[in-house]
Amino acid sequence: MERLVNRRLVNFLEERNLLDQRQFGFRQGKGTGAHLGSLCDTILDKINQGLHVDALCIDIAKAYNTVNRDGILRQLVDWGINGRMGTFLQDFLQGRNFQVCIGGSLSQTFVESNGVPQGSVLAVTLFLVEMNSVFSRLPAKIYIFVYADDIVIISAENSSIATRKVTQQAADAILRWANRVGFNIAPNKCTLSHFCRGGHRKTDSTIRIGTVQVPFVKHPRILGINFDQKLNFTHHFGLVKKDCESRLRLIRTISTGHPRWNRHQGLLLAQSLVWSRLTYGIEATAVGRENLIKILSPTYNRAVRIASNLLPSTPAVAACVEAGVYPFRWYSAWITFRRALGWPERTHGEEDCLLQKLAERLFKSFTGSNLPKLARLHRVWKRPWYQPDLPKTDTSLALSLGAKPPPAKARSNFLQICADRFTGIPAYFTDGSRTVYGTGIGVWGPNFTLHRSLPPESSVFSAEAAAIFACIEAIPSGSEAVIFSDSLSVITALEAERCRHPFVQAIQEYTNDQTTVCWIPGHCGIPGNERADELAAMGRQSPRYISEVPAADLITYFRERLQKHLIQPLPPPTTRALFHYYPRHDSATARGWPPGTPITGPHSHRTSTCNHHPNTGPRPGAWSRPPESNPPQTQHLSGHPPGALPSGMLPAARSCNINPSPAQKNSL
Repeated sequence: MERLVNRRLVNFLEERNLLDQRQFGFRQGKGTGAHLGSLCDTILDKINQGLHVDALCIDIAKAYNTVNRDGILRQLVDWGINGRMGTFLQDFLQGRNFQVCIGGSLSQTFVESNGVPQGSVLAVTLFLVEMNSVFSRLPAKIYIFVYADDIVIISAENSSIATRKVTQQAADAILRWANRVGFNIAPNKCTLSHFCRGGHRKTDSTIRIGTVQVPFVKHPRILGINFDQKLNFTHHFGLVKKDCESRLRLIRTISTGHPRWNRHQGLLLAQSLVWSRLTYGIEATAVGRENLIKILSPTYNRAVRIASNLLPSTPAVAACVEAGVYPFRWYSAWITFRRALGWPERTHGEEDCLLQKLAERLFKSFTGSNLPKLARLHRVWKRPWYQPDLPKTDTSLALSLGAKPPPAKARSNFLQICADRFTGIPAYFTDGSRTVYGTGIGVWGPNFTLHRSLPPESSVFSAEAAAIFACIEAIPSGSEAVIFSDSLSVITALEAERCRHPFVQAIQEYTNDQTTVCWIPGHCGIPGNERADELAAMGRQSPRYISEVPAADLITYFRERLQKHLIQPLPPPTTRALFHYYPRHDSATARGWPPGTPITGPHSHRTSTCNHHPNTGPRPGAWSRPPESNPPQTQHLSGHPPGALPSGMLPAARSCNINPSPAQKNSL
């Protein structure tokens, strides 16, 4: 019940923008990455202007237990939340008692007059409602960033003395706000830090909250990231490297002597324990990317060697290629680009942020073209509960025909469904096409045809969704219509409650209740579908329909180009090995090769023939060269089986030397 009420409350608050955008805690589309990226971007922008920047981190003592319930209810009433919803929230907060049990003895009953019930999803949203009043209590020239109850105040002026005066005014304003709403600030846990380009005399003035002086720290820790004066993050990288030592020892202990241990499990463990720690907060630490690569590359390479059971003296790049993972310079570039697009996609007005500019440089370096305009999401939360499930969809043919039906049966069933359900309704056919020559969409209908192109970075899924949206725009308003599409994935996404594709969200937003999207099998001789397919092929050379590209398509496109740059310096045999992957659960014997077949690959010095392990059966993870008379199936880098490799990994290959070009080094 609480989850249901919380979903309706969150939809009400987010749709009307009642919660301030500077609150990053426990909100869809926000999070620690957006908080750290916005904070670092603001500080860097000010110090690049030659200003002195103060950062005041304020700690609220026992915030969840001391929040004023009456203040929450008053704020909800001011926002128009009353009736049954308001009554439920009032009953949820009030009338709570508690007892203390020690040794089986219960104390007397106490009334809990303040605070929100911890452990409830609804309590977090109500806490954000009370924290929302802090944004209107600050003086001018003050930047504030809040993550739940963690408050960071940023002030910048031409001199350190003037900056300190403005910071003191902000501290006094926060103290007055806390006294008004019932919060208690712990001055001893608050910190003050200074950022500048260096070479300036530091002021001796201090900041006081009430009568207590706020301690000055050189390296403030904000959401797990240690900032420094010049934002080069060398101190933070050193702490991360030291923290990963225990994680590496854990991986080594687990891998030593385990009979069923293999490289695949080791890389998964390294990714979850070590690599995620190295790249946490990269939205902010990307400012010091050269220090990131210099300091943390050895830790990354050690994790690869330990997970792969390689010698410590194995060259770093050779170990990465043999393990089938990116070298750290490429891996950090891929993670940075993915995070850089994921943040602006969910927000508006962040086109000029630092991370966006870094993504543009990376994209230019590896693809040779400019980064296209990013398609923004219409919403980052679930579809509103009161919104009908539009458009109406029909996938009955998929259940009756299957994946690849005979053309005659497909045409017969199509004619039958048209006669039973869509008699007298105008029918439109859509299709999307993507080749190396470009991406196009096609729409065919009664007295109407359309063929347009999309940016080459767009995927087939985006092309199919864009074709449906273009058809919806062409249908006269209020008229009944049926749209036939051969993309079952797009129609399934239209039925989903939470879909993160901007084109699918646009279809859901702008479709009326008179339109039905129906699936039909493709390339089965259905006249309308064949005509739409021809128009989509013509659309690759037609004028552009839309210039925006979803973030998922750009990330996939960037990864393909990254892999192409990675294998360019490799000799032909190694490049061929990169493109031939045999799953680790497979073996030569399972493929029908007789025992004793020679095995070549990274472990050829350990197992030279295809023999069964005495305890575990066939040796897993066979990177092998089959006989020429019985070549195995080839799996390319962009199409390995799901779950076969962790995210960001490549199929393994032999050791080789990879050196990035000077242009790539500068961009990375």
